[in-house]
Amino acid sequence: MTDASIPSVHAAVGEFSDAAGRLRALLPSVHGQHRVDTSEGRLRVLSYSGPLLAAPDIDATADDAVQAATDALAKAGVRADVQRPADGWGVIVAPHTPQDTHRLVDAVIGNRPRSEEVLLKLVVVMRQHGFSSPDEVEAWGDMVRDVRFNLEDARKVRVALGGPDEELVLYDSELYAFADSFSQMLTAQLGGDRIEVDAYPSRGEFCTDCIDELLALSPLSLDQAEVLVSALAAALPGTTGEAA
Repeated sequence: MTDASIPSVHAAVGEFSDAAGRLRALLPSVHGQHRVDTSEGRLRVLSYSGPLLAAPDIDATADDAVQAATDALAKAGVRADVQRPADGWGVIVAPHTPQDTHRLVDAVIGNRPRSEEVLLKLVVVMRQHGFSSPDEVEAWGDMVRDVRFNLEDARKVRVALGGPDEELVLYDSELYAFADSFSQMLTAQLGGDRIEVDAYPSRGEFCTDCIDELLALSPLSLDQAEVLVSALAAALPGTTGEAA
């Protein structure tokens, strides 16, 4: 290897690392079980189960999964080797170049249904605010469900929607009363059908293992969830009132 070739080698390694990092960052937000492997000097992604990355209508364990993945990747302009792993379970996709890996990521994002896009945005902004249980939220058809807040989360939501910034210390009957008013505020600010809010006192009758007072929202429509995302994004420290 000549000295002149060293910068190009470093550049290639950097491109490979960037592509692998982008793919790894994407995988937690998609359905199924997927793992990126770079141990043999080449990027490979193994899909164990669930939708194929480039063909979300096909399960990785389906009989025609390899052909479906091959066809979908070719359609997306991704050059890759596609095969079954040695144990025959799932599909391995090995993009030829870092650019092909980027095209694979773009294809996955482009194939994602709106519900998954909205869910990802909501989970991200909840994490940015330090909410207690963002990873429990999930997409369910054209709805987003399992949105739960402790009282500190609820305070942040109330402030983001234009309410007062006051600490919430509520127990028993006070918690139930707040759930009713919180329901009214959410419905008024997010629009659409009424949003029900159920209160669960810590170690109460209906949740003996709850260590915090919890407020559980009824499923949100995608439009309601998007309004909530925008409000929470605009309320992040360092923003200027516009959604990130």
